[in-house]
Amino acid sequence: MENFKPEPQWGDIKLESGIIIRNKYRLEEELGTGSMGLVWKAIDLIQEQGDARDSHVAIKFLNQDFKQHPDALKALVREFQRYQRVT
Repeated sequence: MENFKPEPQWGDIKLESGIIIRNKYRLEEELGTGSMGLVWKAIDLIQEQGDARDSHVAIKFLNQDFKQHPDALKALVREFQRYQRVT
């Protein structure tokens, strides 16, 4: 995982601004890359329809190597918990 090179695609989906993911999220802009994958700023379309004050979310697209590491899920959960404390 240390030589991670982001792929422009996630499965069969080319990641670019404006595309809809799982009929729920519209990608806006790539925020960055890390050892686990790519992070995009997106709009939660359901919250947007409900007139939520802020419907922005961050979506992490995991790289393919991620699932080959047994402790990868634990690392992702720890990262999520860290960010939850920040917000």
